[in-house]
Amino acid sequence: MQLFTIFHEMLHFIFYDFAIKIFPKNFKHLNTEEGVFWDLAEVFNVVIQDSDDFVKLHGKIKNLGYPNHTKLINLGKILWKKNPDVKHWIVSMVEFL
Repeated sequence: MQLFTIFHEMLHFIFYDFAIKIFPKNFKHLNTEEGVFWDLAEVFNVVIQDSDDFVKLHGKIKNLGYPNHTKLINLGKILWKKNPDVKHWIVSMVEFL
């Protein structure tokens, strides 16, 4: 579980850095501890950490994510399977937040 937690927190740093660099007008001034930017990052982490490559690294973890994110997580997984491109995924997901 420690490896999972390390991956989870590192993914946050990577995601926030990417989103702010690629979409500065949308994300630069948003809070990373709550609100839509945090929601998006949490959903992204679940989508990525539940992917086959990550499961190989840390095993399958049950009950990933927050209960109030369930619908967004399901949508995020569908969008990721259609197009596993982070930039495209963010643009698509923002429409639902």
